[in-house]
Amino acid sequence: DVIRPECTVDYTPQTKLLFVLIGPAACALFIVMLVCMYTTFKCIRISRMLQNDCVKSVSNKSFNETAVSVAQCLITTGMHWVDLAVDLFRGFPTAVSGLGSADRMNPRGTDLDVWQGTAVWQFSSGRLLTLTYSNHTSVDGFLSIYCPRGRVDICPDGVIRAFRRDDAEVERDPRITRTGEAVVVDAQVFAPPSVHPVARALDELESDGPLTYSTRDAARSLECALAALVAFESRRTVPLPLEKSSEYYSRQWAVT
Repeated sequence: DVIRPECTVDYTPQTKLLFVLIGPAACALFIVMLVCMYTTFKCIRISRMLQNDCVKSVSNKSFNETAVSVAQCLITTGMHWVDLAVDLFRGFPTAVSGLGSADRMNPRGTDLDVWQGTAVWQFSSGRLLTLTYSNHTSVDGFLSIYCPRGRVDICPDGVIRAFRRDDAEVERDPRITRTGEAVVVDAQVFAPPSVHPVARALDELESDGPLTYSTRDAARSLECALAALVAFESRRTVPLPLEKSSEYYSRQWAVT
């Protein structure tokens, strides 16, 4: 408790506590500053990546306009479900058909459409992806994946729920035409990945190695989604991939 005479600090217990806390507080503030700098750096890096010519050509908008999102649309969100189906079915669809229409109600711009309707993509082995969107409701949608003996629901909040038929009931009559009720599965359906998919994707983008999900795959999934609009306009089943001779091949759609 002895301090040098030339020091004018009143060395009380409160002062001693303050001196002790200066170090940890400075370290904590330094760590927070580093986190903020890293987050800012990542945001700038991703924003510049999105403004690259090869990406921006899909939607020639400024960053502020790009940041404004639309909640539900057959293209804006529907194309991600198409991409998921491509991943689940291990292949791209062979055709798409459906009925739909567009409304000029897109918050990203007054010249942009929000599409509604029902589109059906045909995959191999008779598997189908059916998406239905309506511009007359603000209720969140969900995705149901039907399996031979169960169902998986992906809810708007990201929660995944699984349902399964009773094994004994299926054994008594395994025919697919004999349907039955599926009950909720209490056990964990999917184990969380050890590395977050977004972190893994960012690491791949910043590396020189091959991408798990290439830009060619992304472009083809986008083409499959836009082909639904071709089916709406032409009112016929559209084979995939789109033929370059089609009058809709080079058409610029007012979507984002």
